[in-house]
Amino acid sequence: MGLSCLFGHKYVGCKCERCGKTRDEGHDWDGNRCRICGKTRIGATTEYYESDNVGTRQETVSQANTYWYVERMKMAQKPPFTLFLMPSAAAAEEALLEMPFMHRAKDSGKIICDRIMTYGVYQTEENDAVSQGKYEALITGFDFSLDEYQKAEQAFTSRGGKCLQHEAPDASVRVDNTVGDPAKVQYKETTTTQNGRNTYQVYIALNKADAIAFLKTKPVNQNFHYIIVEIPGGQVGRDINGFFEDRDTDGDDGFNVQVNFINFT
Repeated sequence: MGLSCLFGHKYVGCKCERCGKTRDEGHDWDGNRCRICGKTRIGATTEYYESDNVGTRQETVSQANTYWYVERMKMAQKPPFTLFLMPSAAAAEEALLEMPFMHRAKDSGKIICDRIMTYGVYQTEENDAVSQGKYEALITGFDFSLDEYQKAEQAFTSRGGKCLQHEAPDASVRVDNTVGDPAKVQYKETTTTQNGRNTYQVYIALNKADAIAFLKTKPVNQNFHYIIVEIPGGQVGRDINGFFEDRDTDGDDGFNVQVNFINFT
């Protein structure tokens, strides 16, 4: 609770407009989901589809290497993560599905993520050949809270996993379940690299929730095309592989003067 709410919150519906704290009353229900805080009604069954995926799924060693040696290297800040060696793909998927943000898509049968996370399960390689019975499982993202991180490590370990590397999130990380408004995102510019290969459509939003809601309406079906939304403290975006996020190193709450383009190719 911030100092602004020391003597009481100022709730608008179920959420305090000053500090963001939520309460279990005053919800604005859209079916079984609250438009304000994202809460799902108790006992409600929610079906998820591949189109609901806001994460970037890893299914091969090649995709994993691209993340570690290209994408992550370009990030101004590095998000927390946990990486485990698992005895089977089934064990890894069972552990992933214990996370509140992971779900099994009804149409594709694959695991999807309702937050901007890089995640997945893939068979490892040895001497440039697929290994036998060895799988790596990864979860990483800026909204990966400490409680969730600890739960993930416990879920992987309880299924025979061995931690390869990890970096715990700060205890201050909080998950924002606000439902955004795509109409509040404004167009800024479209730029192309000198060689004409990469095209970037750039927009501006006042918060991450609005940016994500907007990006959900903008599927990308071609390589080297990127939709970027600048937000206070960083940017979120989407390309043919999925959603991604980058944050400023200085924690500045102002918009980026120049977009720090991430080339996810």
